[in-house]
Amino acid sequence: MTVRVNRRAAVALVLLGTLATAGVASAAGVGGVEVTPRQGSSFHVTAPPNGTADEEFTVRNIGRTTATVRLYTASADSTDSGGWSVGGAGSAPWLELPAASVTLQPGQSRDLRFTVLGSDDSRNGAVVVEQGTGTVVQRAATLVYATPGRAVPLPWLILAVAVGLLGLAGVGVAIGARRRDRAARWPHRRA
Repeated sequence: MTVRVNRRAAVALVLLGTLATAGVASAAGVGGVEVTPRQGSSFHVTAPPNGTADEEFTVRNIGRTTATVRLYTASADSTDSGGWSVGGAGSAPWLELPAASVTLQPGQSRDLRFTVLGSDDSRNGAVVVEQGTGTVVQRAATLVYATPGRAVPLPWLILAVAVGLLGLAGVGVAIGARRRDRAARWPHRRA
């Protein structure tokens, strides 16, 4: 018995299988709670040296029971085997996320944000979701790739300082004019 395969049907089945297994942005999570970046499966943040950049994400309970998790930022270093080693809470001081305990009902989500402090160098970190039951603690990390952005150009900095100085000069002129006005109205008060 010979089986003839329709080429169009085979291509359609392969495409359908690919689309069925492709998800939206993948997320890292534990205990039914996941951390999802706004775009992609990790955070790609550009922050100017000595500046900051904010990044938003969603924490979602995809489980069927109420769940409480701890969220924090940590350092992340690539390993020789191609994986990642994620540090403990507070190990990445250039990432600011107030350590929080979040409780979510089934299907509930919450939008949060963290801040990246800019640097001259690229750095890696992670947003960690952690859930502990007794002595067992589960952690999942969503990587943060931070790259330096453009610093504020010097001409703009000079312009900002000049505008500030002009503002101070204007205040000084206004105070001087007010004193002259007062002196003209109350000549006997001159000292």
